[in-house]
Amino acid sequence: MGKWFSITVLLVAMLLGWQQAKQWEPHKGLASPEPVPVIESAPSLNSMDFVSESRVPMAVVLGDEQDDPVVTLLDDGRIDDALTMVRINQASYISAQQVLRRLAEELINLNRVDEAMDLLYESRLYASPAEEEALLELIYELVEQSEKRLAVKPVRPDVLVAFYQNLVVWQPDYVPYYLKLATWQILAGEFAAVELSLSGAVNDARYAQQVADIRRQLDFAREELQSPSLRVPLTREGKHFVVDAQIDNAVMARLLLDTGASVSVLKDAITAQLLVFDVVDSLSVNTANGVVQGRRLRLPQMSMGELRLDNIEVGTLPLDSLKFDGLLGMDVLGQFDFVIDQEQSELLLRPRG
Repeated sequence: MGKWFSITVLLVAMLLGWQQAKQWEPHKGLASPEPVPVIESAPSLNSMDFVSESRVPMAVVLGDEQDDPVVTLLDDGRIDDALTMVRINQASYISAQQVLRRLAEELINLNRVDEAMDLLYESRLYASPAEEEALLELIYELVEQSEKRLAVKPVRPDVLVAFYQNLVVWQPDYVPYYLKLATWQILAGEFAAVELSLSGAVNDARYAQQVADIRRQLDFAREELQSPSLRVPLTREGKHFVVDAQIDNAVMARLLLDTGASVSVLKDAITAQLLVFDVVDSLSVNTANGVVQGRRLRLPQMSMGELRLDNIEVGTLPLDSLKFDGLLGMDVLGQFDFVIDQEQSELLLRPRG
C-alpha cells in the first residue's frame, strides 16, 4: 500500500510541474513577464521609467552609433527626447562621442548653447582620463563654434559674457575662458569686472602678453568714453584686414593692414595714377625675394574712413606679386593709439598725446 501511495504522489507532482512549465514557456529568458518596450514605436521619452537600465538593455544604448536610438531620435527631430535619453544614460555615452557631438551641435543650431555646454561638461564627470582628453577637445571645438554663432551681427556682448561666465564655472582651471570673458566684458562696457576675470590668468606666464593686451584694450575703452576714436572700416579677407584708402580725392587703393611693416607702401601701378606728389628720397626694402628698390613719396592727402592724413609720406615699390594695392604699416599706425575691433570690423584710432 505504501508503495502505491508513493507512486501516486510522484505522478501528481510530475503532472503539476509539467503544467507550471507550460504556463511559463512564453516568457522564457525574460527578466519579468512584461514585454520590453520597443523604442522606435514609443510616442514619447518623457517617462524616466521607460529608459531606465532595468527596462532598456545596455546593448541597445551602446550599439553601433549609426543605429543608436539617440541618433534615430535626432533624425526624427526629437531633440528633447534625445537629450533626455542621453542624460539618463550619460555614463554610457562617454564612449559614443560622435553621438554627443551630434546632439550638442543640434542644440547649438537651435541657439540652446548653454544646454549643449552643460551636457558636455556633465558628461566629463563620468569620463576616464583618456575619454576626458578627447571630450575636452570636442568641447573646445564646439565652444569656438558657439562663439561664432553668438557673435553674429548685431553683436550682443552681454550674451557672450554670460556664455563665458558659464564656462568659467564649469572649468575654472582653463585660462583661455577668463581671457575671452574679459574681452567680451570690455565690449559690454563691464569695465569693473575685467580685472576680476583677469585674476584667473595673471599667474600663468604663458598668457602674460594676452593679459597685457587686454588691459591695453580696457584702457582704450575707458578713454573712448571720454574722447571717441576715429573709425576706419575694415574688410576681412581670410586672416587679414584690408583698408580702403582714397588718395588725393582721386585714386582708390586697397591696403593690407600690416602691423609688422615699418613702412606704408603703394604699388608703382597705383602711384602711376597720381597727378600730384613729391619725391622725397630713394627707398630700399628687404623682402622675401631680396632687396627691392623704390622711392619715398609725399602725398597731399589720404583718407580712410573718418581718418584724414595730410602731407603723408609713403613708399612706392614694384610689388607685382602683392594681391593688394599696398600696405598700411606702423609709420602711419604708430602715430595713434589704436585697436582692431574684430567683431565690428573696424580700426579705432586716437592721436597720441
